[in-house]
Amino acid sequence: MFGHIFLALNFRSENEPLIKEGLLSNKVMLLWALLVFVTLILGTTLPLIQSALQITGLPLGDWPLVIVVSFVATFWMELAKILHKSA
Repeated sequence: MFGHIFLALNFRSENEPLIKEGLLSNKVMLLWALLVFVTLILGTTLPLIQSALQITGLPLGDWPLVIVVSFVATFWMELAKILHKSA
């Protein structure tokens, strides 16, 4: 789900890098990302939801790895937009 959040932010523009557009320029997108983030955290930490979805939570030490891998897996496209603009 973190990958989906990062991908959605990345796909806001096909040609313009997120740095140029500004992360805070689309309030609806930020609200959606926050809602997804909160849902993800609640779904993976609350036993009742875990049981209903038949999932288990991650240890706290694994979350940084999940976030970094999700970020790297999606934002290489953002790097390509930045490099394409400078060329």
